[in-house]
Amino acid sequence: MVPLNSKDMRKDTYIPEMSPKVESGKGNFLRRVEPFWASPRPRLVMHSKSFEYSISLQGQRWRLGRHRDNDIIVPDRWVSRHHALLECTPGGFSFSDLGSYNGSFVNHRRIDQEVVLQTGDWLAIGHTDFSFLYPVTTAVLLAESTSKPPVVIRKPPVVALAQSAKAQGEIWREILSSQGISVLWVGAGLKPTEILAHLQALGQPQPDLLLIDIGSCEENPFDFCDWFRQTYPNLEVILTAHVRSYVLEAESRWAKRQGAKEFFPGFNKDSLRADLDMIAERVALILEVLNLPSVDLVALEFTLSGLQSAHVRETLH
Repeated sequence: MVPLNSKDMRKDTYIPEMSPKVESGKGNFLRRVEPFWASPRPRLVMHSKSFEYSISLQGQRWRLGRHRDNDIIVPDRWVSRHHALLECTPGGFSFSDLGSYNGSFVNHRRIDQEVVLQTGDWLAIGHTDFSFLYPVTTAVLLAESTSKPPVVIRKPPVVALAQSAKAQGEIWREILSSQGISVLWVGAGLKPTEILAHLQALGQPQPDLLLIDIGSCEENPFDFCDWFRQTYPNLEVILTAHVRSYVLEAESRWAKRQGAKEFFPGFNKDSLRADLDMIAERVALILEVLNLPSVDLVALEFTLSGLQSAHVRETLH
């Protein structure tokens, strides 16, 4: 076994200065100019320098700010301690400023009163941007298509995502979001051994599961699993291999022996709809790890259909 270097574990992990070229010019987490948003669930997506946090909105109100007593902690020194408020009201979701020093913005306009949000709205506080996503028409159609009431999770679990392939990461984010799961997608500038310490240093919630692609591991991924099991005995890790269409049974057994819960191959972007049953099995295993109810097949199928259509449009252009 190749030992992991203990000096890689930093208790004072900082936000790395990552400056990818994006249209906004702010050097935030790498993302497409037109991201693939396919999940019908309401969420707020935080675009930070070193991570993207897709927050499942299940509840009534969320206070945003720099202080750690907020519901959504924003690691940005230009953000006030208690900066803004997001609320779920009978009229929809509303956003308001809490008297912050630098103000709050919706679609590049500073707000001085409560604003009712529309899906696709772009929010900004300090130097941090957010996307608000809630296709209401889609949600109504989904509710009418099933007799089962939607499952409301009191506190949505969080999955940390470390994916070296952008398209695969987007598929995982949307699939998990369709089940009401929050997703913390960390940037490629972090070593796997630094991920959880880094998120903790930024005040972000401790993930309930780590979903990591072997392409993100500089060291042997099986050795990483062994290290992770010893360092975080109460957390599960699932390996993925985005370049593989299948995983050998011997590899799967070895990964589990070293501490991984499962080892998944990559998604085929050309057959997401056709692979519904296989993808549902993967999601069911993740839900079992997170102690959640059964798969919401209607939301999952709708999400896969949206991802498939987006992939076709991208291919044509």
